[in-house]
Amino acid sequence: MDYNAFITEQIEIFKKRYPSAEGWQIYRNNRLLFKMFPDFLDEHPESVKSSDIIRVISHDRSYPEYKDTPNFEVKKWSWLGYYELIWKDEKVNIISISSEKEYIDHYFLIAAKSFEAVKRLYVDILEYDQKRECSKANASIITEEGTEISLSDTSWDNIILAPAMLEDLKAGIETFFKSRKEYRRFGIPYKRGFIFSGPAGCGKTLTAKTIISTMHLPAYLIIPSSSPERTAISINWAFNRAATQAPSILLIEELEKLSNKEHISMVLNLMDGLSTMKGVLVIATTNYPEKIDPALLLRPSRFDRVWHFPLPDAESRLRLLKKKAAGYFEDSVLEHVAKLSTGFSMAYVQEIFASALSFAIREGRQINDKDMIKSVETLKKQIKSANKATADVGTSSQSIGFAQV
Repeated sequence: MDYNAFITEQIEIFKKRYPSAEGWQIYRNNRLLFKMFPDFLDEHPESVKSSDIIRVISHDRSYPEYKDTPNFEVKKWSWLGYYELIWKDEKVNIISISSEKEYIDHYFLIAAKSFEAVKRLYVDILEYDQKRECSKANASIITEEGTEISLSDTSWDNIILAPAMLEDLKAGIETFFKSRKEYRRFGIPYKRGFIFSGPAGCGKTLTAKTIISTMHLPAYLIIPSSSPERTAISINWAFNRAATQAPSILLIEELEKLSNKEHISMVLNLMDGLSTMKGVLVIATTNYPEKIDPALLLRPSRFDRVWHFPLPDAESRLRLLKKKAAGYFEDSVLEHVAKLSTGFSMAYVQEIFASALSFAIREGRQINDKDMIKSVETLKKQIKSANKATADVGTSSQSIGFAQV
């Protein structure tokens, strides 16, 4: 028996188990997400009469084995789940079926004796998931593995960018999420895509996290993995969740690492989905814009704007030094250090004070001006060494020609 035949057989068994002659009605719904459904049931154990999960095949997920499960030779993992519920005094029976076509694409068959019973269950699941996502959205980004990345320390006060760029960025984001009606009135797809481009350590990820934290919206993260299968799962899951929880934000870290043609095609198809991506802001970060596949950049409907995060100038470096070292040094000292640190990223500027402090602690004394100068010189050598190592590896590639905002 092949995979499709097995799925068809299970559907027919389910339908025969709940015949229409006895008042059962069968409904199909592909929006009840499997990942939220078990969590929902965990919150209501008294409602579950019985449940079984049959693992057909799985790459790296652990599901209970089922002794009668055929050993199908298919490349993509799939499952069947059976649930018998008593929901608000009515019987509701469910079979969840994953699709062979996509990594995370499944639908539910629901058997009940009234549509109202199905509707009540469906609404309760969505309300549960919405409350769960809102509680997380204020302080975290969620990954496909269920990891929550805290955003408790993020604030616009910690973002040091050119004032015009900062105001333009903030205004563009706030305007987008407030303008659903205007987008609809003018027939413009209600979605946006930004790329944050620039050297490492210049505030791209911190700015993205601050946007998520201040907008108080559900947020989901994609980080390309060395495993093609894991990356594909992450892409499908994140886009799926962002679409169903819109308005929302989807963050793709290190966009240049999406080099697999299947992954690029997947992202393009998902971003081009006019109906499914309504209300979703996609933010992608990259240290190497020249390595990004041109297909991701050729149409504005995918990524509409590219924001360049350059190495900070002397004024920006001084602003950051004053934030970190105010009260320890005179302004004249910090101004001198800011001039000495030309070519430093924001991350390295922050490290100046941290390294200087470590010198003083190591010798059991108070931090002084010489520690700051020594720290700058030490970090300059580190940057030079890192740049040489990068040059030795060789990273020649074709420039795509980003427009600086």
